[in-house]
Amino acid sequence: MSMTSPSSMQFRGHTFDLEASGCDFCGGDDFIPFWQKMRYGLNLPTVFCKRCGLCQSRPRPTATALDLFYSKLYNQFHSRETPIDPKGEYVTRSARTAAPRVEVLKKFLDPTKPLRVMEIGTGVGQFQRIAREKTQWALEGIEPGEAQAAFCVSQGANVRNVFLADADLEEGAYDAVVSFHVFEHVKEPSDFIARASRLVKPGGLLYIEVPNLARPGSHFDEFLQFPHLYNFSSNTLRNYVSVIGGLRPIFTAERTQSLGLVARKLDDGSKSRVEKPHTGDYETYDVENFIQRLRMLERVFKLADGIPNVSLLGKVRGTLMSI
Repeated sequence: MSMTSPSSMQFRGHTFDLEASGCDFCGGDDFIPFWQKMRYGLNLPTVFCKRCGLCQSRPRPTATALDLFYSKLYNQFHSRETPIDPKGEYVTRSARTAAPRVEVLKKFLDPTKPLRVMEIGTGVGQFQRIAREKTQWALEGIEPGEAQAAFCVSQGANVRNVFLADADLEEGAYDAVVSFHVFEHVKEPSDFIARASRLVKPGGLLYIEVPNLARPGSHFDEFLQFPHLYNFSSNTLRNYVSVIGGLRPIFTAERTQSLGLVARKLDDGSKSRVEKPHTGDYETYDVENFIQRLRMLERVFKLADGIPNVSLLGKVRGTLMSI
């Protein structure tokens, strides 16, 4: 399958410069083409690393393009209301998804104690709000989006407008670090996971949630999207958390469109490292077979498109789309 590699991308009056890159996890430079288009019809190819199986955009936006996008354009890109409406769909939907995340963390972190919890990428702060209502945790957060960070502060949350790479955070100070649907956005996931791991104290937790590549729940022209630079399966997410982060996974939740993982830090973080594990000391899987399965899912979704969304047929259609 041949794929074209554009040098820039146009969207809603803005130009995003693109650059080629090797595999962030293993350093490989041999890729299997998977998908050419993304949401909104953007011409941005998706590939799999032939060595470790990491799925990524290639080429990807430059650091300058990403900084511009997240600080100024994120809400516009997703056609979200401006200014952010506390009763609008964006905030309401965020609350619906945040509530079960709080419940998951409560399984592993005592909700009756003032334990320190850092959220990386707070969005509009609904995890923070619900956690304040349900627990005694001491909550902090960082958020690169100016509008989102300002909204969080207006709602009483302890949130700073800063990227993780620029944040002055105390290492080994947090009982838990959480990050929901952020990891797929970052340019260097290895740097992100190593830094997040260093923030966690020994015995503490890292809770990551990302879109679930294995159960996309929609056509890949919709599921794959800028600015998601990476797409994770349970295999590749565990590799980052265990090999790069030096943590032990203790809980996994695979659902349609979401993949959650909780891991525990067992030492002082000396194993948290950024260098690429070229030796192959990580979990591998049958990449070609996985890609074939994803292409089969796309055929199932196209079959579902032909089923009327009414009565019993609508239930059949919904079941097919949730595979």
